[in-house]
Amino acid sequence: MQALHLTGEAMERVVRLTSEQQSRQPAEILQAAIEAHPGVEVWLVEGLDLWIEDMNKSNIVAGVIDSIQRVATRYDVAVIATVGAPKQKGKDKYRGRDSLFGSQALGRKVETVVLMSLYDETDFNGVRECWVLPRTGKGEQMFFAFQEGGLVQVEEPLKETQTGPSAAVGKIHEQARALFGPEDPIKWQRSLGSDKTFYRWRAWAEANGRVVQVRGEHRWSAVELASGVQVSEA
Repeated sequence: MQALHLTGEAMERVVRLTSEQQSRQPAEILQAAIEAHPGVEVWLVEGLDLWIEDMNKSNIVAGVIDSIQRVATRYDVAVIATVGAPKQKGKDKYRGRDSLFGSQALGRKVETVVLMSLYDETDFNGVRECWVLPRTGKGEQMFFAFQEGGLVQVEEPLKETQTGPSAAVGKIHEQARALFGPEDPIKWQRSLGSDKTFYRWRAWAEANGRVVQVRGEHRWSAVELASGVQVSEA
């Protein structure tokens, strides 16, 4: 709470659970909190996955979500809960509601899912991709970045690369300039880091006339070779 720099008024609205409360069912504690604070219309449960006995058992997760939804309906309030992100890489990734941590019952039961992830997995300080997935409506995609004042909405990174690369792409460009000569085919090598970032850079380089494809091989364009200018990081 201190790291979030909450105001004094906001801090007063935080209900910290005791060990005894954490051992009881979330819906039971939520109902007591709602009755103790009449008029509050939105409740945020931080770390619901840490409160559920076993997030991998469908019957347990489904029961918790059902009971919370019954309380929300009875008292006409909105309940927002956060859960941790699963460890997924490469081909092991799931999409949409299936990407939620724990049992699939979580994604099947809740009304709206908001997913936050890194746009570029190799750039931990880069843009965050956000998907809002209502149960009965079209999904919405947004992008956010940490700037002065916090996390703010930005344009999709690929749209920005028409004028300049992201930091990760710019770094690959500098490495490639040092590694490949005018006659060398430009191919991914381990020294360049993530192959995913490399191919994203190559797509940017082709779109911006830095790299051309000749007889199935990628090489520096005449414009890039003539410029001799390194690309600065955005």
